[in-house]
Amino acid sequence: MDNVARFVRGLRRRVFLQDRLATGVLVLGLLLWYVGQLWALEAGWSRASLQWWFTTTDYPTLSPGLVLASLSHSFVSPRHLLANVAVLWLVGGDSEQWMGRWEVLAFFALTGVVAVVLSTVLTNQGTMGASGAAYAFVGFYCVHTVVARCDTFSLSRVPPFAVTVAWVRAFWNVMLTIAPVVFAAKFFGQWTGIVAAGRSDSVGHLLGLVCGVLYAVGRQYLSTL
Repeated sequence: MDNVARFVRGLRRRVFLQDRLATGVLVLGLLLWYVGQLWALEAGWSRASLQWWFTTTDYPTLSPGLVLASLSHSFVSPRHLLANVAVLWLVGGDSEQWMGRWEVLAFFALTGVVAVVLSTVLTNQGTMGASGAAYAFVGFYCVHTVVARCDTFSLSRVPPFAVTVAWVRAFWNVMLTIAPVVFAAKFFGQWTGIVAAGRSDSVGHLLGLVCGVLYAVGRQYLSTL
């Protein structure tokens, strides 16, 4: 019963973003920014103005979109926005427990801009969206969690066919170890044309994921010095 109560408390903290102020600010900020995008569209802004402010399409010309594209999402459908909000809600909040509020905000801002700008430079195509920053949190969360809980990694310590808390933690660590590799392979495959990419910015996703992984590794290394 203690484990169940602990699980319920943890779930409640995640759902209502308790002790996750920076993550809540990011989620609310993205939603409000999208409202601003829709207002600009309804106000009759020209296509060129929308691209100038909300996308990286005008690169190599310097424009606000080189920064603001990391906050902006498709005008056609909110699905892209909601997917990124869901990732931040689930993964960003837990990452905040290790990072701290200001670090979370800086991490989101830097990885988001790096992802959209480098994606545009490498592909010569305009982009928009917070997916790079969202996947950066995925990369950080997976690597940092595995490193922080490496003592629970071994499944050999758990009796066979015994589903215990230790077994679940060990299994979860295995999944977290595999996840960045699977995502990276998928995004690289989309980039090279091996896997159908649809309309997703696979390069931006891959860059964000790599940024998150490298940051987690570097952060852990510095903490041991």
